[in-house]
Amino acid sequence: MLHLEALWALNVWIDSCLLWVTGRFIHQSPNWERFLIATTLSTFLQAVVIFFQLSNGFALMMGFLSSLLVVTLSFSLRSFKEILRSFYVLYSFACLLGGGIMMTAQFSIPPFLYKYVSDSLIMLGFVALVLIVILMGSSHFISAFRLKHIQQTFTYQVSIEVDGQAWEGFGFLDSGNHLVDPFTQAPVMLASSHVARNLLPQEVINIKDSSSFDLSSVPVKWQRRIRMIPSRSIHSSNKIMIGIVCDSVQWSIEGKKYRVRNIPVIFTDQSLLFENDCSCLLNPLQFQQCQQL
Repeated sequence: MLHLEALWALNVWIDSCLLWVTGRFIHQSPNWERFLIATTLSTFLQAVVIFFQLSNGFALMMGFLSSLLVVTLSFSLRSFKEILRSFYVLYSFACLLGGGIMMTAQFSIPPFLYKYVSDSLIMLGFVALVLIVILMGSSHFISAFRLKHIQQTFTYQVSIEVDGQAWEGFGFLDSGNHLVDPFTQAPVMLASSHVARNLLPQEVINIKDSSSFDLSSVPVKWQRRIRMIPSRSIHSSNKIMIGIVCDSVQWSIEGKKYRVRNIPVIFTDQSLLFENDCSCLLNPLQFQQCQQL
């Protein structure tokens, strides 16, 4: 006897989990209202195959059409390439899920329990448990993969030189950093305070940490390097930050090296990044004025 409501509930549960994982990989959230319509139609197609006991070839074709229906209705796919990619991700996880369930049932369930598990609500609970584990694991994997991708894409090896002193480390390309020197229109970088201790004399560091802007104790050659940079961030008022003009800033990624000269750098005690390895924020405007080495 075919229980259509049980088949529909099972399809909704499994398809929603697979579509959620697929959406995470293609960076798109499923439309759940259209998904319910597509899953309902897909369930009726499966019911037709089961009720009329159609051939395996026809059942395979109906299964493919059902998957096509669910994917195309649930996501807004504009090209054949996007549809193909979605199908690849969906079937990859479906095969992973099916293979994992079969292997687990074969090797982990004792023979005397298998006859109860294979055809009962216990098996449905077992499938649900496997899906939950896969969803949690895939969510963690996707988050780690995205973070790693961001680090590799926007993290640069940076070298700062000023008055014969040099510092080397890692920097992050900050798309929100659009600070410029108001007089020269040169892009402004941000760097952590520990970078300043490797580059600047103590007199300049003291001025950076002071709010009086008294330059009397600073040598003349360093006074020429000091710039007053107006800055404003979200939920804060306008303020003036002190920048030091560095002789050159060089950065490299994937074997390509770039350099810009006479660029102001603001050294700050504020936390700049979520990534502890990075000690400075590159300005996107640097790439418009840089020289490739």
